[in-house]
Amino acid sequence: MTDESKGLGGPTDGATSAPALPAAVDRAAFEAELDRLRVPEKAHTREGDAIAAARRGLPVVEVDPSTELTGADGPLTLLDAVEDRWQLIARYFRLNPAHRPVAAPASRAL
Repeated sequence: MTDESKGLGGPTDGATSAPALPAAVDRAAFEAELDRLRVPEKAHTREGDAIAAARRGLPVVEVDPSTELTGADGPLTLLDAVEDRWQLIARYFRLNPAHRPVAAPASRAL
């Protein structure tokens, strides 16, 4: 089968800004390529599922509820901050001190 994808809205000869279109093939060739691609895709999915399961199985850390935080209205304890909620999800991150926000939103309360 011939490659009929050339000249179908792609870049003109000599242009290098866009990748070439893939070859045009018949349905059987497409299905064969798709079947070959599914093998590593399924392996990738299984590995991602295993990593997610391991993450869900990580132990939890008990935090002292009297830990002091700084809220919008001043100091408060962790217990006061979570109110009646039964679960707290904390994410750790670091900010570059040179990249400070211009102004914090006024409605932000912890």
